[in-house]
Amino acid sequence: MSLQTRLAASLKRFVRRTGSTVTITDNTAQVFDPTTLGITGAAVAMVVQATAPSPFEARLAEGENVAIGDVQMFIQADDPALLTPPLAGMEVILNSEVYALVAVRTMEANGTAYGYDLHMRGRQ
Repeated sequence: MSLQTRLAASLKRFVRRTGSTVTITDNTAQVFDPTTLGITGAAVAMVVQATAPSPFEARLAEGENVAIGDVQMFIQADDPALLTPPLAGMEVILNSEVYALVAVRTMEANGTAYGYDLHMRGRQ
């Protein structure tokens, strides 16, 4: 069994044990139409399984990129509902709370993605 296969299986078990259903919304297809002064295009919503969110360590929250209150969660790259890889700027909804994706790190083994590490910040 390859390293990528073992890592993907471990993440899948972790998501299954601690997971939540989240909605990741890609609003990049929506654009402002200056003629009608409205928004055209449709947002793409993907309902995927993810680990429960966990706060970053306090020492990281004192840095430049991580703010106090930021959370981290993981999703599987092979989730069938994931239509496109998540990107910074997308919106994540978990238990009626809305988060902005601040950063996304692709988790790879042997050049193949098996998961995504999501850095999220709550919207005020």
